Amino acid sequence: MQREMLSGHQAGRGNCAPLIGVTMISGESGRRCRDFNDEIAKIATQRNIRTVILSARWAAYAEGTHFSVDEGSPTIFLKDDSSDKSDRRQNARVFSRGLERTVAALAQAGKNVVIVASVPEMRFSVPHALARMHMFNLEIDMRLELTDYLQRQIHVFSELERMQKLYGAKIIYPHQMLCTKGYCEVTRDGMAYYSDSNHLTEFGARLLRPLFEIVSE
Repeated sequence: MQREMLSGHQAGRGNCAPLIGVTMISGESGRRCRDFNDEIAKIATQRNIRTVILSARWAAYAEGTHFSVDEGSPTIFLKDDSSDKSDRRQNARVFSRGLERTVAALAQAGKNVVIVASVPEMRFSVPHALARMHMFNLEIDMRLELTDYLQRQIHVFSELERMQKLYGAKIIYPHQMLCTKGYCEVTRDGMAYYSDSNHLTEFGARLLRPLFEIVSE
């Protein structure tokens, strides 16, 4: 099959999910995320942009917690104009409002909206764990059980499906390629899928290529 030669722009900021009108408070992040996202949204609605792809570690924001033990347990608070305080218990509601606000704005501007669901998060840094296994001749099953991944994504997946029904957003699910036989894999033929606990290596990212064929449809 002939591959499409597509070009695009990438915009992102650490610890900032692409949610319009949402302030994310984690470490030194905060209002800067909201200002950044609001500015990028103006660019994304320009005429010469046809497709907008949204990607983030969605569950970390919806749940307000990180998954990897290597990251500690910093809490992420979400807040918007409809919330009266920063409270992790309201993260899911703020997340839902922010996601719909974002997708609706893009859809109303005539954009094709593609949302990439969360890449399965590992409980530790994969390269560090592989190095320890090699150094100490250990045999450890580093895979994540698919049920654990799906449990963490319950609210997020529900909202992604809602965006698909309401606004025609296309959803890409990385776990369809990365999680087989009940587990989310971390290596293949000696090659690591991850550069830490949640970012894919080039090798890992290439495994998702078939899923992105919907972008050019």
